[in-house]
Amino acid sequence: DGITATGKHPTHISSGNTCDDCHTTVAWLPATFDHTGIAGNCSSCHDGTTATGKSPTHIQTTNVCEDCHNNTLWIPANTVDHTQVIGTCGSCHDGITATGKHATHIATGNTCDDCHTTVAWLPATFAQHADALV
Repeated sequence: DGITATGKHPTHISSGNTCDDCHTTVAWLPATFDHTGIAGNCSSCHDGTTATGKSPTHIQTTNVCEDCHNNTLWIPANTVDHTQVIGTCGSCHDGITATGKHATHIATGNTCDDCHTTVAWLPATFAQHADALV
C-alpha cells in the first residue's frame, strides 16, 4: 500500500488491478498481464520502450491504437479509420495486407487514389481514362 510495504512505483502501468492479478508471492517477476483492468490509453505503455509499439509494417496512420484495436482481442483490428491513414491506398490494399483490386475491377494502370478516396470508397470518379488498359 506504500505505507506498510512498498507499493506501485510511479512508472508502474496505470491500472485498477490488484497486485495479485498480475504478480504472485512466490515470484514477483515475471508478471502475468491482463489488459482488462488497464486505465489510460495503449500508447501510454506501448511506446516501443515500456512495451512493444507499432511495428515497422503497421499501417501508417495518425490514429491512436484504440481507434482500431481493443484490449481483449488485438488482432484482427475491429475497424480501420481510413480518415487518418497516411500514404496511398496501394500501400495496404495490395491483396496481401488488405484486399486489393477484385477480379472484375476495371482494367487500369491507375492507382486506387486516382478514382477512390479514403473517406468514401464509392462512388468512384473515373477522371483519368487515359490510363485504362484496353
